[in-house]
Amino acid sequence: MDGNQKFYDLSARKYAAEWYPNEMMLPSIKEFVSLLPTPDARVLDLGCGPGQESMRLSAEGVRVTGIDYSAESIKIAKEKNATIDFRLMSYDDIDESLGKFDGIFSCSSIIHLNETDLQKLLRNICNILKQDGVFLVIYRVGQGVITQLHTINGETVERTIVQYTKENLIDMFREEGYSFVQDGYLDPVLRPNWDCVIFRKEI
Repeated sequence: MDGNQKFYDLSARKYAAEWYPNEMMLPSIKEFVSLLPTPDARVLDLGCGPGQESMRLSAEGVRVTGIDYSAESIKIAKEKNATIDFRLMSYDDIDESLGKFDGIFSCSSIIHLNETDLQKLLRNICNILKQDGVFLVIYRVGQGVITQLHTINGETVERTIVQYTKENLIDMFREEGYSFVQDGYLDPVLRPNWDCVIFRKEI
């Protein structure tokens, strides 16, 4: 288990307590859902954590599958959302066994991926995202890697955050068959350190 994975296992209940009542992402979710092809579109919540945004996506009428590599996060997600499909899964394990999706919702879930790993993820996603599928990405703005040390329940864990520029992301997505659609809505409280962009799969 790497430091990031351990961080989320140790922090899962704190995140759930903080974010389940917080509807900061709801306008971004509504915008994302409005771009999907049908009201009951199938959506993958990529790096769903304890499931709070999966809950909101489901409330908007889409069919949600949430994946995360944090066992504790998935446990909480299942406890709180009995009707949503949650799976303990790393990004490396994404394949066509998940089925096909009309949209991918990625809220702060690429922030631990370097460019090589992100390109690999985009290729994996291409196999399960339908043509014209919508891909929303909320990411950390900047360049380089931030290293953080956190002490949780007496344990010290290292968390790394990979930053991207909008231009860099657009280039990387374009190389893997996605086109830039628009800047997505993001609550002003999160800017300028975070941003939101929306892509569409072309091939």
